[in-house]
Amino acid sequence: MSEYQPGFIDVVHSVRDLISNRSAFHDQPLVQIKDGIKVVLAGSLDSEASSVLSAFQHGNRWTPSNSPTEYYRTTITVMEQNVQIHIHVAGEHLFPSLRNAIFQSAHVVLLCFSLKSPYSLDQALSRHLATISRLYTKGHRPWIALLGTHKECRHTQLTFSLCEGIASQLRVTPYLECALGGDPEVIAVDTKTAIDTAALLAVQPERN
Repeated sequence: MSEYQPGFIDVVHSVRDLISNRSAFHDQPLVQIKDGIKVVLAGSLDSEASSVLSAFQHGNRWTPSNSPTEYYRTTITVMEQNVQIHIHVAGEHLFPSLRNAIFQSAHVVLLCFSLKSPYSLDQALSRHLATISRLYTKGHRPWIALLGTHKECRHTQLTFSLCEGIASQLRVTPYLECALGGDPEVIAVDTKTAIDTAALLAVQPERN
């Protein structure tokens, strides 16, 4: 029997539970987004974060042969608010100063790693999460969620429950997964779920 994979409704519920279970958030209003939501995808090179964004952009028409996308802007509805969402990829190929600049004023960071390799998860957490954390030592701190890509060919050690537990321990939640191969409909739903969840997090009060 295959391991249970949550759908978007489950993720929405988990986000709401995450918010409601933090006493610091009780009675705080949702953030009113006026200038748009900024989401940054970052992580190990083999996670193919730019392909995640490209798949979200093209929906079920996307194929691995599509060119990667580094930036995309669109309008979505989040908690009855129509807002622009600006999605950037802070790729490893960029100079550190440019990559760090992309993180500035981000509402949400999706920290990506490839489920093909435990090494990819280690790099995402030990290298990229540490870098992101240093950038936000003072003042505004974005939501950071962990996104495992290539779920269609996961390494046997990287079970959903293991990765979800690691994300919970490190407070990079909720944990999400997406496919980048196989059924185009699955890829489209997975990548949309990841971006929709990021947008949902963006209108929540900042975590401490």
